Amino acid sequence: MRGTDLSTSVKKNNKIEINSDVEYVTALPNPVSSSTKIQFYLKEDSHLNIIIFNVLGQIVEHFSNLDFSKGLHSLSWNPSAIASGTYFVNVITDKNLFSEKILLVH
Repeated sequence: MRGTDLSTSVKKNNKIEINSDVEYVTALPNPVSSSTKIQFYLKEDSHLNIIIFNVLGQIVEHFSNLDFSKGLHSLSWNPSAIASGTYFVNVITDKNLFSEKILLVH
C-alpha cells in the first residue's frame, strides 16, 4: 500500500460502498532521483504543515502554515542538495497526520 489510506468500505444490499472521505499522502515518483510530487487529498478545508525528515528525525524541509481547500493537491519537492537515503513526508492537519516514506537515489 502506498501512503496512508484511511478509506473504509461498507457492504449494503450486497454492494460495497467506499467512504468518500478519503485522506492520503503519496509521493510520485518514488524512488526519487531528481524531484517528486507530494500529493495529498483532504476531505475538508485544512490548515497544514508538511515536514520532510530523514531516518535520524532531522528535518530537511518544512512547508508551514499552508491553507488548502478540500480535494486533491500536490506540491513539488526537489531534493537535489540532499543526500541519497530514506526520508519521510508528514502532512499534518489540525486533526490528522499522514505519512509517506520516500527513497531518494542520486
